[in-house]
Amino acid sequence: MYMVMKMQQKNTTSTEGIEVLESRTFEDNVYGMGQYTSKVYHLQRTNQNKNEEEEKDEEEENAEDEEDQEEDEEEEENNEDND
Repeated sequence: MYMVMKMQQKNTTSTEGIEVLESRTFEDNVYGMGQYTSKVYHLQRTNQNKNEEEEKDEEEENAEDEEDQEEDEEEEENNEDND
């Protein structure tokens, strides 16, 4: 467990981690005694994920630009036909 914690400290920033909101024991008629823990996981996107997302956005923008260009060309053709 110690080594896991050391690796987590080494590989995370101050904005990442697990926030324990509540931790209490409980007793249930069906399950008996237990521990209830409510946690929030704070994660940060990696540079690789950011780069992949940016590439995807760029591809979508390029596809939209191509569609717009095709529509503009069709409009020009229609206008020439009408003249």
